[in-house]
Amino acid sequence: MRASVTRLITIAAIIPAAFFFISCEDSGTVGSSFSGSNQIIKVDTLRIDAITPIDLPTFSGDLLNFSAGQYNDPLFGSFRATGLIMTGLPVAQRNMGPNDDLYLVLFPTSTYGDSTSTASFDLVEIGERWRAPSWALDDNPVLTGNVIGSFDVGPGDDSVAVLIDRDWMTRYSTFIPEVEGQNRDSTFRANIFGMAIVPTGGNKVVGFTTTQPDEQGFADLSRTYLFHIQQDLQGDDLKIPNRSWAYSLEHDFSTATVPMPDNSTPVLNTFQNAFKIDFSIDADILGTKNISRVEVVLYEDTLTQLNSLPQFHVRQKSNRMFIFRLQPGEQNFIVIRSPNDNLVRNNTDATYRFNLIAYTNDILFGTPQQLIFVATSGSNNGLIYPNLIYNASEPGLFPKIIVTKLIPESL
Repeated sequence: MRASVTRLITIAAIIPAAFFFISCEDSGTVGSSFSGSNQIIKVDTLRIDAITPIDLPTFSGDLLNFSAGQYNDPLFGSFRATGLIMTGLPVAQRNMGPNDDLYLVLFPTSTYGDSTSTASFDLVEIGERWRAPSWALDDNPVLTGNVIGSFDVGPGDDSVAVLIDRDWMTRYSTFIPEVEGQNRDSTFRANIFGMAIVPTGGNKVVGFTTTQPDEQGFADLSRTYLFHIQQDLQGDDLKIPNRSWAYSLEHDFSTATVPMPDNSTPVLNTFQNAFKIDFSIDADILGTKNISRVEVVLYEDTLTQLNSLPQFHVRQKSNRMFIFRLQPGEQNFIVIRSPNDNLVRNNTDATYRFNLIAYTNDILFGTPQQLIFVATSGSNNGLIYPNLIYNASEPGLFPKIIVTKLIPESL
């Protein structure tokens, strides 16, 4: 489909003669050499054809956070997140006695759902080997059914220490060698597969951080760890950082109790619930090569989101939109790419805007690129950021491209 002009605003502007336009990303101008006594600035609004939901591969291992819990969002449907932890081993030799205690320490930092609810979890032993770097968001862990701990996260909790079952601790301790040089790491990985954080109650998804700034301000990836307290021997307590982590997410829009408006499209920060921006721009549509600005504008449906949220319930907001400009065939590798555009929400009009000047420059003066524009509601960082964007069915706040042209007054 081709973009259609829906509004034309003409503003008379007197510009000195012999003014030259230079194609430059920094200046925000696309054009060629031009001269004349007067020019007119024209602003065209082009309707974006559609924003279309798209599902792309999403991986959730070793991110800055991971999620666990369950929540039925009245607007966005049900979410059920299961956290995964692969434990590490002490660097040095360590004895664990039968009366010692071993804890899993976690740091909850965010809530999606009922802020007054207490979320309950079981720690369940994982039954087969898994790798965090290749763990897809929709993968399901194989669980043994062996519950090795339980815990709650209540309102205001910022840390939890979960006592681990002593039978599991005893098996774990057998892989801490007393003989130097033993290949403990590969043996450990072949026998201990970590634990899943399985939600058993509550009405919220909890985000757990894995990092904190160190003394120099750099990320310290040690905010999830085992903590060993020696009871039988006189020794120091020991923090044992976990090796890796991930989470799995089951999401069902159909369980929503508030109808999704036809004029809005949901989007998440995971690539499974992204959307594609469909539009056309070429020289015929633009009508001139003297373009000073081309800007895409997306409007957030704030009212529907506010009216659908019960009292004391919260949705996490990133207040950002990530735009990925993909070559054909790149969709399956989007997870390893940084966004081309990191948009910050304009709080005045609840919009997200990005400049298409370089893309337009290629169309008018260079080699047009076949690009797919994909949007997510912020960083895929292990938390869940739902958002709602007006689509092409919205009569007023539809997604649009605003084109500013410089045209000779005589034309």
